[in-house]
Amino acid sequence: MDDKRLHEQSYLMRLTRPFLKSITRQRWLSKALFRNAANPTVIKNILSKAYPSGKNIDDELIRILHSPSQRSGADEAFRGFINLFNDHLAPELMVGLETPVDLIWGANDPWEPLQLAEEWSSSFECIRSLSVIKGAGHCPHDEMPEEVNPVIQEIFQQAT
Repeated sequence: MDDKRLHEQSYLMRLTRPFLKSITRQRWLSKALFRNAANPTVIKNILSKAYPSGKNIDDELIRILHSPSQRSGADEAFRGFINLFNDHLAPELMVGLETPVDLIWGANDPWEPLQLAEEWSSSFECIRSLSVIKGAGHCPHDEMPEEVNPVIQEIFQQAT
């Protein structure tokens, strides 16, 4: 959760946020969190949330996602990732953007709800289209490529 979205959180979260930020900066905690998260079982559990249809979650995908966690320095990269408290958010980047944007969104995204895409679509002039993939979650391109690829092909055809 980025600080810029803190106002969307509960009062309790807004009060405890400074403490949570200070503790997640501690290497001992980030290393422990990383050790717990960097295992195939946890990765599979997260994928089952991200891919609500369950399609394309297989041993190969889990291996692809797990293997970078075994590299030297991976725990520090994770620490940096979980401590991004003031990152650029998509709405900030789209203000005044003149390049057309075509959104492809999973209807069942557990972290970025479809309502958000609909709000963006009506709020930002740069958004040319919004294609909703029914049954897909956070990674529709990987979960349902048979649905996403024709949308991408159509976008390319319209652009040429």
